[in-house]
Amino acid sequence: MRTVKVIGRKEQTVKVIGRKKQTVKVIGRKEQTVKVIGRKKQTVKVIGRNKQAAKVIGRKKQTLKVVGRKKQTVKVVGSKKQTVKVVGSKKQTLKVIG
Repeated sequence: MRTVKVIGRKEQTVKVIGRKKQTVKVIGRKEQTVKVIGRKKQTVKVIGRNKQAAKVIGRKKQTLKVVGRKKQTVKVVGSKKQTVKVVGSKKQTLKVIG
């Protein structure tokens, strides 16, 4: 089972699917940080309320194991609603709704 902590006023939905233990934290209102903790620390920051600019900090291409078989690329797509899509055989989404 994945550990999901949601902190803040507005209800924020974060789904994490995978084998290894991964912790996703959604912190604060304006600056929302989604941290995926695994082999490599990957940080995705969602900045602002109306216009949310998503920054992926670290290496340019960051991979996240979801199914455990193939390393899949995590893409941040959208302007208002930040959607982190895991591209692979099974399409799985991490949605941060603020």
